[in-house]
Amino acid sequence: MKYLIEHYFDNFKVDSIEIIGSGYDSVAYLVNNEYIFKTKFSTNKKKGYAKEKAIYNFLNTNLETNVKIPNIEYSYISDELSILGYKEIKGTFLTPEIYST
Repeated sequence: MKYLIEHYFDNFKVDSIEIIGSGYDSVAYLVNNEYIFKTKFSTNKKKGYAKEKAIYNFLNTNLETNVKIPNIEYSYISDELSILGYKEIKGTFLTPEIYST
């Protein structure tokens, strides 16, 4: 993943990287203890990050709220690979226990 980030985002240098989560066809990384980079390997555009990026951009532009929304600073989207990168949002993870209270 270090190679992909540095390859697609020339001005970004990866000093540290760790996996923080994964799904069916995606993996999320904490990079340089500051950025979240999410990768999705999918040939199905509907499952890609293009929609997610558009939603974040729409919410950041049109929604006035105290809720922090990822601000996509890095993106590469193709049929085979999608990468989104944004500064980590610190806070409490929403767990089933918290959600049910």
